[in-house]
Amino acid sequence: MLGTRRTAPRTIAGPAGVEDQVAQTLEALFPGSGVMKPKFTLTYVEFAVGPANDILGLEVRPFAARYTPQTKPTALRVAVGDKVVSYSGDGEFTTDLCASSWDAGLFVAECHF
Repeated sequence: MLGTRRTAPRTIAGPAGVEDQVAQTLEALFPGSGVMKPKFTLTYVEFAVGPANDILGLEVRPFAARYTPQTKPTALRVAVGDKVVSYSGDGEFTTDLCASSWDAGLFVAECHF
């Protein structure tokens, strides 16, 4: 936030509580960061598992994933027009994972780096 000269808006989307999770993570990694305010518009969007969500013109459909419950694990299916990318998140195989990746042009699984 301080090292870049970003002025363009930023949107962070995630499951319920995403704004608090980001704030807690920032504070853990950069103590005192909670008092700093970005010089760009920062918007948080919460989504529920199941329905499609319009996020900046992308159709984002979260699916339930099985992992540590505190992380509110989700697999994501993102569509732009007829192009679909699916991401498994982290966790084990579930039938929802099949649904999230069905006919996707790209399926990203267990990608950490």
